[in-house]
Amino acid sequence: MSPTFFLVGAPKAGTTSLFRYLGTHPEVGVASIKEPCFFAPEIPVDQATDAHRRDWPTYLALFAHTQGKRAIGEGSVAYLGSLRAASAISARIPSAQILMMLRDPADRLFAHYAAARTSGATTATFRVCARAELGMAGAPSLLWVGRLNENKDPLTVLRGLTEWRRHHAHATLTMAFQGHGELHEAVRRLVASTPELTRHVTLVGEVPHDRLAAYYSAADIFVLGSHHEGSGYAAIEALACGAIPVVTDIAPFRALTGDGAVGALWEAGNADAFAVALTRVMQRPLEPQRQTARDLFAREFSWHMIGRRAAAVYREVIASRALARASAPAHKPA
Repeated sequence: MSPTFFLVGAPKAGTTSLFRYLGTHPEVGVASIKEPCFFAPEIPVDQATDAHRRDWPTYLALFAHTQGKRAIGEGSVAYLGSLRAASAISARIPSAQILMMLRDPADRLFAHYAAARTSGATTATFRVCARAELGMAGAPSLLWVGRLNENKDPLTVLRGLTEWRRHHAHATLTMAFQGHGELHEAVRRLVASTPELTRHVTLVGEVPHDRLAAYYSAADIFVLGSHHEGSGYAAIEALACGAIPVVTDIAPFRALTGDGAVGALWEAGNADAFAVALTRVMQRPLEPQRQTARDLFAREFSWHMIGRRAAAVYREVIASRALARASAPAHKPA
């Protein structure tokens, strides 16, 4: 018997649990081990696992007990990152189905950390691990995530930071941005020509989205100088990871911060106001503010809460339509 489906996905995305659940179904058979990695020979595995991928008959022996099952599968998360797996599976089993498990990057990152803590691989806090991995230092460590354009206004942020750092000599700023925006060169010139910025501002450029959670988690404060915003997704992601928002006083950010109850708001385009906002945040202990940011996200913007709100809207629409039908006059035939 050969597999008819493959369960792949990111590590810590629930593939092991789903593999076990599927194995309990009376019409589903799964391989006798998880992670055989047969179709990803370039991925290193332990000696016992490697023995099962020696050749095709040895691999098929993992499914000897699945005869008579309607669906037969195996689970190897390595296939998601393998350069060979997709074509190898297609060549051997063209009709195979792929079940892919993904997970919110911030949740997955923390799950990796929790596993490391449980195994004893680290005793450090999550934030300390993220900072060490990324090389983000600073007291405080500021983070920018956004395009380098007039609307996001990085130049005002940098000018405000220049003066503010005179009283906070250990502060740093890490800037993650997509592509080369219209102010890219202006930002580089300002950083290079200003000693206060040159040594303490890091322009990391584009960061894959699934890596941003580590940056948000490593930062103390999230900054942005937007004059206009749609939804403010970067600010929402920062809240999820506990980065304290110091963002402009515009409608979307007022909604995201509870009118500035979390972090601080400042007038767009005003470098002095930015510096004052940073000072307000630094006048209080940072860790309680980080926790308040995480609590706000969980309470207002998590998938769980968004789902509850959506369900409430659906219930309201269904109820109102039912009431309208009940109130409508009965149709009498002519």
